[in-house]
Amino acid sequence: MSVVNWDHVESSEAPLSEKQSEAIFLLSTLDSRSPLTPAATQLDDTSVADKNSEPSDSKIGELSDDIAQLEQVLTYFVNIDVAEADVVSPDNSFILLYGRFRSQGPKIRSMISLIEDRIENSSEYVQALLECQKFYLQHREELLAPIVRTGISDLVGKYPNDHCALLRTAGAFMVHTCEDETRLFCQFFNPELSTSLNQMLSTLCRCLYDAFRPLIIHINHVEILSELCDILKYELTDEHVTNSQLDMSAFAELCSMLLADVQERLIFRSHIYIKSQILGYEPSPGDLSYPEKLIMMNVSYSRS
Repeated sequence: MSVVNWDHVESSEAPLSEKQSEAIFLLSTLDSRSPLTPAATQLDDTSVADKNSEPSDSKIGELSDDIAQLEQVLTYFVNIDVAEADVVSPDNSFILLYGRFRSQGPKIRSMISLIEDRIENSSEYVQALLECQKFYLQHREELLAPIVRTGISDLVGKYPNDHCALLRTAGAFMVHTCEDETRLFCQFFNPELSTSLNQMLSTLCRCLYDAFRPLIIHINHVEILSELCDILKYELTDEHVTNSQLDMSAFAELCSMLLADVQERLIFRSHIYIKSQILGYEPSPGDLSYPEKLIMMNVSYSRS
């Protein structure tokens, strides 16, 4: 159905591209045993000695150079040449979108952790961490958004008349996407120090909302709308959000918005049904032919 094969076995031995090999060499020049650079160390000492004093412009500039160098490393790995040489398919999607990234996670993580350990020493480290997270999430969104939209579009075409099956399948698709993106993010950053991850996941979840909401307003059957409410509330929210050990706030928000729209449509169609089929009910002559209809039924039963 989609371009992502979630059953694909993850491999940490995915071949590296030429750019990734260059990035490893660049990463090796950043010695993780010495915290960032001497300038960064001096900045730490200055902050500890006098937290009220501002670091000098030269030290901040040198720290900015360190961050720029780290972003250069991230650039090589985030811009993995998926678009240049590889076509994402169900067979290679997991390796291209996650396997290659995860295999290099520890190398990047060792550098990011140096910044995270120093965020209490200076606001410069906080800003540096935010810039790295923003840089990473921006490129992940650019990579995944077209794939998610294509996958959901394929599902809409596969289930044109079965809205319940569409919601179940597309919901599972987004659950896997959110879970895998959260786990991948943890390979590079401490999720407790970021609020931007859920913003990116909300953008991806919005793809499903934008595709499914136009279908809701054309559903007239009360039974289908009622079943959609059950799917959103019990099968998706309770099973994948309440019982999940990961932060699924973005997916929970998606389910909440869809549930509100489906319930609104259900109330509207129920009102129409009550008005037309109950308040406006006009019995036909056959509906009023009592007790003749009962007598005919008894006669037929006796003869049989």
